[in-house]
Amino acid sequence: MKKVVRILVLMLISVYLCGCGEERSSQDLHDYISAVQDKSIDPIKPLPKFLFEFGKPNKKSNINKSYHKKETLAVYSASSLILVGIIMSEKQKWGLVMTPDNSVFKLQVGEKVGQEKAVVVEITNSKVVLIAQVANEKNTKTKKKINLFINPVNAI
Repeated sequence: MKKVVRILVLMLISVYLCGCGEERSSQDLHDYISAVQDKSIDPIKPLPKFLFEFGKPNKKSNINKSYHKKETLAVYSASSLILVGIIMSEKQKWGLVMTPDNSVFKLQVGEKVGQEKAVVVEITNSKVVLIAQVANEKNTKTKKKINLFINPVNAI
């Protein structure tokens, strides 16, 4: 008896569900799909190309050679440098900084940067920390911490 009741219930549900499709139209769904497809979407801007291959010099690269770095970076104030990227390997991190003349240089911990001869003391995933010795009002040297943070607007 229970089997017969189950079969009847399943048949009634099947007939009900089949009948729903005939009475209702799916026109509202088709209208919505058409409206979404008709919307104009701004195209996604492509990412800028960055030409650098780790360990190999690249003539098209916009990263300057290290033998020009000291002279070029000594011209600018350390606080005028813009951090545009971080390069990481298993053992080391480098910060990519851009000068006001749009040259890009690779820095590592221990290097001296800028007119103040600020020392790179730390490189994280989002910033480069510099320590500079500056003269104060009493003409004594004090340490000044300079944080260069990655700014997505300025990133290469």
